[in-house]
Amino acid sequence: MAAYAPLQSLSAYCTSKAATYMFSDCLRAELDAAGVGLTTVCPGVIDTNIIAATRFDTPFGKGEEQVEGRRSQLDKMFALRHYGPDKVAHAIVSAVKKNKPIRPVAPEAYALYGISRVLPQALRSTARMRVI
Repeated sequence: MAAYAPLQSLSAYCTSKAATYMFSDCLRAELDAAGVGLTTVCPGVIDTNIIAATRFDTPFGKGEEQVEGRRSQLDKMFALRHYGPDKVAHAIVSAVKKNKPIRPVAPEAYALYGISRVLPQALRSTARMRVI
């Protein structure tokens, strides 16, 4: 999802995802002649420990308690989704069996993928908002 939905506060993360996404597209084309498939999985917001393991910068003038408050808020949001790694695993198995080139998993991953294909400028415009 971060590969095609830019976020102001996650530029390095989104850039690494975009590079992986393009690498997968190129590798898929190279491997096709050998009859090898490749699926790019774009999971979306999945309930894992990513928020607990993320280092958040403390904005100028903000206290560490505000950062921890935001971490707690995001952790709860991810947990409420009930989209765990098991759903991603099932999506991967299904996509690989069908040789799907791209497989968004969570609803927001599908939505943002669709928007990125139809209205890419809309996503670029929303990148100015500080989401995380």
